[in-house]
Amino acid sequence: MSFAIRLPAAIGVFVLLAPSPAAAQDGVSITNRGATHVLSAAALDSLAVDTAWVTPRGEQTEAHVGVALDRLLARAGVTATDLQERAQAHFAFIEARDGYRVVLAFGEFDARVTEQRVVLERGSGDQAGSWRLVVPSDVRGPRRARDVIRIDVRALAADGDRLVMLVRHAEKAVEPRADPPLTDAGRARAQALATATASAGIDAIIVTPLARTRETAAPVAQARGLTPIEVPVERSVAAHVAAVVEAVRARPAGEAVLVVGHSNTIPAIVTALGGPPLADLCDSQYAVLYVLSLPAAGPARLVTASYGAADPPDAGCPTMR
Repeated sequence: MSFAIRLPAAIGVFVLLAPSPAAAQDGVSITNRGATHVLSAAALDSLAVDTAWVTPRGEQTEAHVGVALDRLLARAGVTATDLQERAQAHFAFIEARDGYRVVLAFGEFDARVTEQRVVLERGSGDQAGSWRLVVPSDVRGPRRARDVIRIDVRALAADGDRLVMLVRHAEKAVEPRADPPLTDAGRARAQALATATASAGIDAIIVTPLARTRETAAPVAQARGLTPIEVPVERSVAAHVAAVVEAVRARPAGEAVLVVGHSNTIPAIVTALGGPPLADLCDSQYAVLYVLSLPAAGPARLVTASYGAADPPDAGCPTMR
C-alpha cells in the first residue's frame, strides 16, 4: 500500500524528519514488537535475491536485483503470523540516512498476496555500501528511499479497534458524463486496491450508487465475498458524509471497513470520523489511501498512504507540490 504521520493524530506519504540517532551504521536495523534486530551489510549480502521489474512512464523496463522486503523482515523474526494479523493492520515504516521516510502496507510486498517484489537494492558507484528501496508500482520512484538504515514494523490498530480504509474511486472515463465507468487504468487500480487491502481482512464495503465507486470496490468485494453497502449521494455532501459515518459506526467493533467515495467526500468522511481536517483531493489524485484506526477510547489514528500506480505530478494540485 505509499503515507504525513501523526501517531496518534496523521501519517503523510513522504516525511522529512531528523535522522534517528540509533540507526544502524553498516546495515539495516529492524524493529518489531519492541525488539530490534540489526542486520549487518554482510548479513544482507548473504540473503537470496529477487528481481523487481520497474517500467518508468514512457521508458524501457528496468530490472532491479535485491533482497525482497518480506524475506528481509523474515530474517529479522517477522513471522507469517505477523503478516496475517489483519486486526493489527501492519505497516513498514522505512527510514533513510537523510531522514527521508516512506511507508508500505504489508499487502504491497507480501509474496502470498502480490506478485510485486519490493526489494532493497545494493547501491553502486558513489552509493556503494548503501541499500536503496525499490517499489515497482511507483513508476516515478517517489518511494525509492536511498541508503535505508531502519525499518520499523508497526500496527496501526489494536485488537478491538475499528479499522476504516478510505479511497476515492479509481480513474474514470469521460463518457457517459452522468455515470462514467472506470478506464483500463482505473480497473488496474481497482485490482491494486484488492492487493493493498488483502491483509486487512475487509469485513464491509461502503460505496455510492455510481458505477465508478462500485467498480473500484468490485475486486475487493469479490475476494472477500461481500455485497457493498450503497449510500446515496443525491442529497448534500454533508448529508452523504453523515450517512457514511453512521454506516461505519454501525459496524461491530474490531471490523475492517472499506469506504470508496469521491474527491470531495472522502476527506470530509475522514474528518467526520475523528481524523484531522483535510482538503478535497485534486482531480489528478487517485492513489491516496487513508487508513483510520478508531479505538473504543482515545483519539483516532490516521495513516495517509498510496496504492497502485503513482499519481502524475500536478503543479495545480497544492497537496502534490
